[in-house]
Amino acid sequence: MKVLWQKWSKPVYPEKISLFRILFGLVLFMQVFYFQYSNFIQKDVLDPVLHFSYPYLDFIDVMDPWLMKSIVLILFLSSLMLIIGFKARFFSFIYLIFFTYLWLIDKGYYNNHYYLISLILLLLCFINSDRSLSILSNNKGMNAAWEEYILLFQFSIVLLFAGFNKINEWWLIHHEPMHHILMAKANESGNLFWENAIIEFILVWGGLFFDLLIVPFLLWKKTRRIAMVFFFCFNMINLILFYKIGEIGIFPFLMMSSLILFSSTHSIRNFLNTRFSYSLKEDRAQSKIKALSPVFKSGIIIYMLFQLLFPLRHHLYSGNVDFTGEGQRFSWRMKSVYKDFKIAFLLVDEESGISASLDPRQILTVKQYTNLGYYPELIIPVADNLRKAALLKGIKKPKIYVDYQVGFMALAFQYIVDPKQELSGLKYSPFRHSDWILPISKD
Repeated sequence: MKVLWQKWSKPVYPEKISLFRILFGLVLFMQVFYFQYSNFIQKDVLDPVLHFSYPYLDFIDVMDPWLMKSIVLILFLSSLMLIIGFKARFFSFIYLIFFTYLWLIDKGYYNNHYYLISLILLLLCFINSDRSLSILSNNKGMNAAWEEYILLFQFSIVLLFAGFNKINEWWLIHHEPMHHILMAKANESGNLFWENAIIEFILVWGGLFFDLLIVPFLLWKKTRRIAMVFFFCFNMINLILFYKIGEIGIFPFLMMSSLILFSSTHSIRNFLNTRFSYSLKEDRAQSKIKALSPVFKSGIIIYMLFQLLFPLRHHLYSGNVDFTGEGQRFSWRMKSVYKDFKIAFLLVDEESGISASLDPRQILTVKQYTNLGYYPELIIPVADNLRKAALLKGIKKPKIYVDYQVGFMALAFQYIVDPKQELSGLKYSPFRHSDWILPISKD
């Protein structure tokens, strides 16, 4: 550990981190532009009848409409401040708080790149990313090596887990969900190119080896250039493939911004000097870096261990993680599953014996309904909402049931919840398996 901290405490030139800050700020600007363009605040935050709260975070609620809409302006301003390097740590914190607040309002908003953005912003709160290429300072001081390494670690974790999660029978043998994705793309685009079996084989096995090997190839100087070309091409293919058929959003651009972190500091500084007449000051190499406190070192170790272990928590639960949805979030299981599903709730009045079928799409947004099909736990808040509405209408003893069938990875439809199970007694915990979620059947 002593040798490790000595290496991580060495001074490094700040241009690499500063250039990453600029590119990352541009990605954040694109994200908030998407929020504004898609009317996210009104359509997905203010209009819904109910929200799917995270466990223990149900106190996070929607504020007044004018406050919610002002968040977009705050995010715009914060991203611009990051781009120009004005109080970067402060505005990283501001963007982190308001952006994370938005996606924590509802589980239905979660996606992997939102989570990754929040993690990078959290790290930037502790990193001096504006010591160079900044409106306030330029060529002032050095960064510590750990500031580069922790960012590299975070992006590497995403890629490696994406590869590990593909090592399963569905991806390797059945080519799912890639086969389904390609069929959907062919239908959307009208281009039969996407139905080609050779293309499917290349994307299945190429995607697996890319995720598993790209990090070491980027880190190794001899393979770095060709790895960067593959990295760029891979993300552009994802951008084209998932356009209009998946919520990939700005994820390819976010990942491509990380290429700066894998680049040679010498190459970056020479590029800035030759193309933009950036002044190089070599005397900073003797700058002293403030020693890390034991508490801060412990914090770094805890953070890294969390990132390594938390995505593996689904191994503590019984059942297929992609089928049950338990432990699926925050685990970098990107495009690892697809489900066809049919969901209808049944309201039964015990006193009169009258029953009525209820379509959840009447009270849910498209995004919420899609998440309902992928995460069985979400039937609990929907059932609670239906029960409260029934009580308000004078039904004294309402009972709620659900007909919830899933076609998992092209398998035949099967029940994921017992249709005879009354939903009022169901409980969900993020730390244990819910016995009411039925196991997958491959018959």
